[in-house]
Amino acid sequence: MPRKKNFYNRIEKKILIENRNGGNHNGNHNNNGTNGNEYGVIKNNGNRIGNNHEDIIMKGPTPVNNEQKELIRSIINNQITFVSGCAGVGKTFVSVLYGMVELQKDTYKRIILTRPCVEANGERLGYLPGTSTDKLSVYMFPIFDILSERVPQSIINKYVEDKRIITLPLAFMRGVSFNNAYVFCDEAQNMSKEQMRLLLTRIGKNSKVVCVGDVKQSDIQGKNGLVDAIERFRGIDSIGIVELTSESIVRNPLIKIIEERYDL
Repeated sequence: MPRKKNFYNRIEKKILIENRNGGNHNGNHNNNGTNGNEYGVIKNNGNRIGNNHEDIIMKGPTPVNNEQKELIRSIINNQITFVSGCAGVGKTFVSVLYGMVELQKDTYKRIILTRPCVEANGERLGYLPGTSTDKLSVYMFPIFDILSERVPQSIINKYVEDKRIITLPLAFMRGVSFNNAYVFCDEAQNMSKEQMRLLLTRIGKNSKVVCVGDVKQSDIQGKNGLVDAIERFRGIDSIGIVELTSESIVRNPLIKIIEERYDL
């Protein structure tokens, strides 16, 4: 199999346009106080364009440390990647934006977004009105918030309308096959072993599954599905396991101190 090009170099050369204000592409604020959410869209000839649905190409994630680079390499080289890491290390940011860039390049026909519907620390929201998509949207807000930093909302809405971005509850996955799809599962530390098995056995042709979570912030009792999967599949071909430590925290340096104090 020919060696795959490094994603970082490929994005630098073909897709990425740096923010005019010097953003660091991690959703952090720049030194000048802006939030780095220039869309930076290009055509194939490199000319900047407007918000045309057919032409827009969003920025890919720029890894800012070796652990993020390893995450991208794992996603490229494996069909399934499990990612564990504390808050603020960019595990969701990098994984989601990688998938979105590949969607826009037509590597995949759709992105499927999912996560367990578990509230933090036993808090209960009660009955949520609307369709299953409406109910899941509350849980999917962090993912769409990341996308909105790189793509105009009108484009995101269009992809959702065209079913190129699909939110699918775990409860409705029985019998589904993931073909030509990039599947991203957030908050996987709140999945049971049975839910993880259900998700992983949906994978079909030309598809990838990426599951991310913080194993220290699980809201379910007992060994969760992410921990079980990491232990069960370590060393298996085509399955990658990436662990991001507190050294990779990019959201806010204070998070590292908070994590260390809670670990005392």
